[in-house]
Amino acid sequence: MDYHVEVKLSLIEKTRRDTLTCIFCGATPTTREHVFSEWTHALMGPREKLRAQQFLSFQHPDRTDFTDDLRFPGPLRDWQIKCVCETKCNNGWMREIENAAIPVMTPLIGGQQTILSPADQKFIATWAVLKVTVAHHNFIPPVKRKQFASKREPQAEWSVWIGYCPGHEPSPAWDSRPFTLRKPKEPGGLGSPNCHASTLILNQLLIHVVNIEKDFSLGWTFRGRGGSALTGNIIPIWPPTNISVHWPPRPLTEQDVDVVSSSLYWAIQRVIARRRR
Repeated sequence: MDYHVEVKLSLIEKTRRDTLTCIFCGATPTTREHVFSEWTHALMGPREKLRAQQFLSFQHPDRTDFTDDLRFPGPLRDWQIKCVCETKCNNGWMREIENAAIPVMTPLIGGQQTILSPADQKFIATWAVLKVTVAHHNFIPPVKRKQFASKREPQAEWSVWIGYCPGHEPSPAWDSRPFTLRKPKEPGGLGSPNCHASTLILNQLLIHVVNIEKDFSLGWTFRGRGGSALTGNIIPIWPPTNISVHWPPRPLTEQDVDVVSSSLYWAIQRVIARRRR
């Protein structure tokens, strides 16, 4: 088999998201969950008529595997994954997270002025981690998914930031970068990603979510490949800071959005380069 075809098939297999049993409680049957919740659709721009394009890339210590000719069945806002049970999870505790997030996130998506309390920030972070967990459950161990369902809040390996990005096109948008990392003393590579960074954009709200084991000390900041810094503000909301946030902050430019989505990748590349010396 041609190497590039083999890589493409491998990536598709790793990112298969529909499951027969619930990713949180193991119940059957499963039902479909919108990655971009239905209540957000009315707050977005005009509906796209074309099918959204999907780019897959996995970062390994010694290579990058990617394919860029896949398409969703329709617009990105209609993206659904069949992986959660209907009664206990989808219409139970997951619905509670959605309901708590709606009044907090609605003014942010529209770019309105508001003040986010620490409790508001927790609602946003929990909602964002739920969405990323649904989208990337293949990369999150079952015990971690069960912990999230039990605690109803992000655990220690999650970090969440938010930013104000008026004028970004398209909306919604989803940029996710799975990585394969290993600790310095671990031999060989890992077959599947064990961390990832995801950037979600809903109209004027950017949410950046990182899942990485705390054993990996990267010391990274939001800087691009050449060290470029942000001109706008990216605000940490998880782990909790216990500080209220005045919204909107200084806006992120299109270049800032690229820096945010790629910062962890370039930090990892710098760590890998140091370890190879």
